Amino acid sequence: MRNNISFKTVTALVLAGILTVCPLAVAFSGTVRAAESPLSGFTEIDISTQAELIEFAENCHSESWSYDKYVVLKNDINLTSDEFTGIPIFSGLFDGNGHTIYGYNNEGTGYVQGLFRYVGKTGIVQNLSVDADIIAAGDGYVTGIIAGVNDGVIKNCFAKGAVKGDTATGGICGINGRDGLITGCKNLAEITGFYYTGGISGRNYGAIRNCVNYGSIDSTPEWVSENDERQVDIISEITGDVSIVSYQPGVDIGGITGFSRGIITDSRNEGIVGYERVGYNVGGICGRQSGIIYGCTNYGPVKGKKDVGGIVGQQEPYIEVDKAKSITDSIARINALTNHVASDAAGATPDIQEALAALQAASGKAMDDAQSMTGNASDYKLDDNRDWAGMIEQQAENAGKAAADSVRESYSELFDELTAQDIPSYDELMELIERYDDPVIPDELKEEADELKQEAEKEKEEAREEAQHEREQIGNEINSSINGEIGRWNSALDNLDKNSEIIANDLQQVRYASDVLISVANMYSTQLSNDIMAVNASINDTYRLIDDLISGTQDEGIKYLFSDVSEADNPDMINGRTIGCINYGSASGDINVGGIAGNLSVDDENLESSVIMTFDLSAGEGYAISSIIQDCENSGVVRLRSTCGGGIAGNMEHGCIKGCRGYGGIISEEGEYIGGVAGSSHGSIVSSYALCTLSGKGFAGGIAGYAEKVKNCVSMPIFRDIDGKCGAVAGQILRDSETESIDSTDFYGNYYVSGDYYGIDDISYDGIASELAYEDSLLLKGIPDEFSNLKVIFVADGKILSEVRASYGDRVENLNLPSIPDKDGSYGIWPDLSGVRVTGNLMIEAEYVSHVAVIRTEKEYHDAGKPVALMQGQFKATDVLTASITDAPFEPDDGSAYTDVTIYSVCFEGSGDLNSFSGELRLYSPYEEYSVWTRKNGTWTAVDFSAEGSYAQLTMDSAVAMYAITRTPDEKLKYAGYAAIAILLLAGAVALIVKASRSVKRTSGGTKTLEK
Repeated sequence: MRNNISFKTVTALVLAGILTVCPLAVAFSGTVRAAESPLSGFTEIDISTQAELIEFAENCHSESWSYDKYVVLKNDINLTSDEFTGIPIFSGLFDGNGHTIYGYNNEGTGYVQGLFRYVGKTGIVQNLSVDADIIAAGDGYVTGIIAGVNDGVIKNCFAKGAVKGDTATGGICGINGRDGLITGCKNLAEITGFYYTGGISGRNYGAIRNCVNYGSIDSTPEWVSENDERQVDIISEITGDVSIVSYQPGVDIGGITGFSRGIITDSRNEGIVGYERVGYNVGGICGRQSGIIYGCTNYGPVKGKKDVGGIVGQQEPYIEVDKAKSITDSIARINALTNHVASDAAGATPDIQEALAALQAASGKAMDDAQSMTGNASDYKLDDNRDWAGMIEQQAENAGKAAADSVRESYSELFDELTAQDIPSYDELMELIERYDDPVIPDELKEEADELKQEAEKEKEEAREEAQHEREQIGNEINSSINGEIGRWNSALDNLDKNSEIIANDLQQVRYASDVLISVANMYSTQLSNDIMAVNASINDTYRLIDDLISGTQDEGIKYLFSDVSEADNPDMINGRTIGCINYGSASGDINVGGIAGNLSVDDENLESSVIMTFDLSAGEGYAISSIIQDCENSGVVRLRSTCGGGIAGNMEHGCIKGCRGYGGIISEEGEYIGGVAGSSHGSIVSSYALCTLSGKGFAGGIAGYAEKVKNCVSMPIFRDIDGKCGAVAGQILRDSETESIDSTDFYGNYYVSGDYYGIDDISYDGIASELAYEDSLLLKGIPDEFSNLKVIFVADGKILSEVRASYGDRVENLNLPSIPDKDGSYGIWPDLSGVRVTGNLMIEAEYVSHVAVIRTEKEYHDAGKPVALMQGQFKATDVLTASITDAPFEPDDGSAYTDVTIYSVCFEGSGDLNSFSGELRLYSPYEEYSVWTRKNGTWTAVDFSAEGSYAQLTMDSAVAMYAITRTPDEKLKYAGYAAIAILLLAGAVALIVKASRSVKRTSGGTKTLEK
């Protein structure tokens, strides 16, 4: 059986953390600098340099050395020396004083890695920031930036950088032990690991409060690639036995912690957790937990393959072993109800008082006999006051992890022999042991396991022989214990029969007395009649407990000794709870995806197993199990590819959801079983609300896709694209196997708002699943305010773009639709919303369409048969390009005159910011040689372009523009023209010369004549 933190332990743990920290606050009161007021009895050590830090680390190889040390960091320290490999163990007070240690790069091979490898039970590390890059190599299984293992207090610390770990990896620490407290810490580092990976702690057995993760957790493609290659058998590394089944990596991943048996309170995650379709047990706060999560919030996207939740991936139950006590409790309830009847009947008639006295006497005798039966409760269980799994776990811890793994095989052979001779259910007992045997090395055995590991590396053969020896020795010890137990148990079963007959007779007398009372009190008051009916109902429950106890122990086998008591909410069973948490982030996976929890079940070794099956431990009543999700709320989008998705829980093999609210959308791409509260539930759903949109293939319900118990719930679902069984309360429920009737004790008081589908499988049942008008639903007692404040949720690529408040009946097409971001070569469009009205919390998801690479004008250039213009880029189908030829005047800035000019007016119409528009434009040119001009501010200027066939390609830098294409004259004609002009000019010049020459001659001739 798994170890569980008791309430006293929890209280002591928290108080220990407070009392440990509080004296420091007192000591430092009245002063600003802690160093000026050292603790009484402590030796103060100031660290200002790298060398001083290294010297301090060397002194910390002895745990006792640091008990009385008060260390104060005086400066930021750049830790670049290879000499520093971490502070081995620290048990004093280390005050970072708000400073940062950075440059710490560690690729060591130690089993535990961190700035502080171990923080002891009396150790406190506070007010420190560490920026590190840590890679776990070799045997580096436990890795953290601040600490590897914390058994003390880590307060107000920050982790930055990156951690690449293996088995227990966290930003603050790898493992937070049972005495550990982490409070007020933040992680900003990128964290990757293969098992138990979290932003604050890899594994948590203590308390984590008021912490925040901003870093990404197992979310990179590089991690996915390494994870795919990581099919490593951890157990075989320790034992050398390769026959043992290997473990799938990528398991137990959380924003705060990967795995927790402790407490997580008032913490939040804002980082990305997980990778699409990779990883098991992935949660925004915790990957897998059986402790307590209280008041936590997730804002980041959570991704995985199976068991994925906005808060917790997989929640395991609290288990209590004491069957006979549960019968006693049931009879005690009868006794209490009887006393309540007496209170309500005060002052009644004498015949009522006489019947009441008989009833009280009968219930009192039943109580006395039941207490006597409880005194012998240990006789009805194998091993004195211990369950088998607990006994074997103790033996395993005595021998170490290696021996424990080897012992399993001996158990199997031993139980096979016992099965044939004594009890026909020992094979089932073996299943129980295997199911509850923790594969994680106990904290107190870390050093022992490390020594075994080192020894195995040096002398593997000797280690195997030693493990075999331990296995045989423990097997013999358990064999002896079992042989003794069986004889005593068989004898005790005979006594159980007799005691049960006594109790049954007592109950018959109580039933007779109550019947007499109700016959005389029927007309007295309705309240009194109701009280007596409650007594009878409790009697029926107790009969069933006794009957199941006897049949479970003698006929049906060990597995029928289990019952789900989550709905009863026993205050003594405090673990296995998630309370008061809110998820705003998206959760996506293949199987078992929930807004709060992916799966409520016990972790299955077969991580790929089908989820639509009844959990073996849910049928009987011998062991009490409890798993509760209470007062939680989901507003994020839940998306799954295959099976089981719910607003609160994807799948419930057991447990109870009570007082929860599912407001986010649930989308199943290919699978079935989706619900506003739970996808598939074999447990109970009580007093919960669903106001959401569901889309999937079938078995869809406003509260649950499949359910076995739904009580006092209210749903207002909107169904989109549903193909299969569907109901406003439930798509499918548990019915009587023979009569197909509905058990009204398991289904009652449920309401749904009128919509497309009726209550259960599209049928309304009065008192079980009743229809209400929207206005009437607002009058229900306790109805959340969200039902009167509806909203339309716009989603793209799994992310909520905006939430718009709307009233019932509003037309969606009249709302302000947000713009959709592009992604991966495609763009988003909203579906046709014509006529769609708001009838609940309506989620509308954008559809993505591949971008259009080229758009063209409808207008073609005259008889060319080609578009006037084209534009290249990424466009939407609604984008439009137009171009027309105009007769606008063309006056270029160079003053030239062009006779052949074509002028285009071009306009681009589309979404987005057109003020900053730019696109690659092609304009048709009717000329072989041409220039391109554009007009801006009334002036035509030449632009750069390239000739692409019949088009000029240029950059259009505004949504509206005017371009001119001018013909460039043919070069041959141009030169011929130039030659003609030159000839003409030359001819003109010759003519002038000739004329001038003749003029001179005439003048000269006249003179000569005169001379004669």
